[in-house]
Amino acid sequence: MEHHHIGKVSALSVMTSSVKVNISSEVQSYLSKRAPKRRLTVNESNSAAQAVVDS
Repeated sequence: MEHHHIGKVSALSVMTSSVKVNISSEVQSYLSKRAPKRRLTVNESNSAAQAVVDS
């Protein structure tokens, strides 16, 4: 039973990670359309994605 629960948790965290990656690339493409001259750093896109995830 414990093991099954752990498996669920890790599956959930993998899902969350891939969602964050998707949001990050969405945010990055959205922001690059808004400001095409300025390229986002990885940190900026990650914190933007984190803000979306947290809200």
